[in-house]
Amino acid sequence: WATGGEELTSLLRRIKPDQYVSRFPSMISLCSKTACARLLQQASQLYPNMISPFWPRSFVIPDEADKLYAAMNGSSTGRRTSTDSSLLPEISQKKTFWIVKPDQGTQGDGIFLVSQWGELEQKLYLTNPVNRGEQSRKWIVQEYLAQPMLVDGLKFDLRL
Repeated sequence: WATGGEELTSLLRRIKPDQYVSRFPSMISLCSKTACARLLQQASQLYPNMISPFWPRSFVIPDEADKLYAAMNGSSTGRRTSTDSSLLPEISQKKTFWIVKPDQGTQGDGIFLVSQWGELEQKLYLTNPVNRGEQSRKWIVQEYLAQPMLVDGLKFDLRL
């Protein structure tokens, strides 16, 4: 295991052709959902026409709770709405839904949908580790896209 530059360089020089590196030091800071959200938010300010078409409105919780509250209550412009009733048949097509993902979650674990601020508060309270005496966690809350970008008909994620 390498923790720094010289150690990593030495390790990579000794790696055999049939070996793989599965993790690099500090990669979590580049690949976490919240770090990715922050980077894409900054990029969308510089290049709005390039980022906005594929990146839904996103907020890091608890850091941007006030902004999310305003967006959920309709005080921001450019609201998208769910349009594919086959995905969520019991839900009105006029509501905006938000998908909530734990920063360090994988394979869909801990993900849920909400449509109102009160629902979000309640679910985050119930899942908050602080209530169990553990460290607080961050969440990414994104406007739910009923018709996301697909690759060969499948949903995907890509964090570079």
